[in-house]
Amino acid sequence: MRRGQTIVAERERSVSDSERMNLHRKAKRRKVASGVFLIFAILSVGCIVAVVAMNIYGNLKEPEELPTETFEPKVSIEDESGSGLVTSRMREYVGMLENDFGDSGYKVVRAIVPAGKTREIDIYLDGREEFYKTNLDRGTGVTVEDVVRMIKYLDGHDVHPAYVDVRVAGKAYYK
Repeated sequence: MRRGQTIVAERERSVSDSERMNLHRKAKRRKVASGVFLIFAILSVGCIVAVVAMNIYGNLKEPEELPTETFEPKVSIEDESGSGLVTSRMREYVGMLENDFGDSGYKVVRAIVPAGKTREIDIYLDGREEFYKTNLDRGTGVTVEDVVRMIKYLDGHDVHPAYVDVRVAGKAYYK
């Protein structure tokens, strides 16, 4: 005991130390309780999200298959090599070209597969002197768009070429 202190003061100090330890324990318990509550809240939210996702996934329908339309050409496809090997892909491509040209107001009258070429088809249009070199690897819609633009250009500049090459996207060449 220190000088000037009474026995009661010493007892009060020891009680206050005990209180401090109790407060420290309570704070520790609060931290643990808040941690447990946080984990419980996260798990609850995760479960709710999982249930909602399963309901959404369960309500999804299987995607319906798109109807596949086959295009058969109305014109005959000539093979200049003489092998007579015209694939179904070539026939479908020419059929699609005929359909797209029909939508643009033009009619395909002849289609030729040049000798030694496997991806090129030459297209002749009704009322046009020139033919158009097309490529099987390009879409028919963009090919027809390039041909229609080229026809407008040729008519506007009074040019009469032997053929127009539209095998490269966005570019056309004539000779």
